[in-house]
Amino acid sequence: MRDGLREAQRSASIWPLIVANFAVGVLYIGAFIVVIPLLVRDAHAGGSAELSLVNACFWGGTIVATIAQVRFGTVRRPGRAIIVALAAGAVRGAWAPAW
Repeated sequence: MRDGLREAQRSASIWPLIVANFAVGVLYIGAFIVVIPLLVRDAHAGGSAELSLVNACFWGGTIVATIAQVRFGTVRRPGRAIIVALAAGAVRGAWAPAW
């Protein structure tokens, strides 16, 4: 494992993706898994049906975005697109209302 990480650090194309995936996993997915059910339950008085609707919308958006990317072709600068998407999500998350 250590050798693999050292090798990845030497790669200018692999290392930034590993760091970005790690950041998304730690800063976004963990909060998503914990906070979304709490918001549904506490802030919106929802139950399992509402939580399943929120999860369906999340995956539905993922599927629509994937289809759009396949339909419109590849991104000319994928690294820049990833950084812009992560930054936009961070900015949106920072100013999200705390209903």
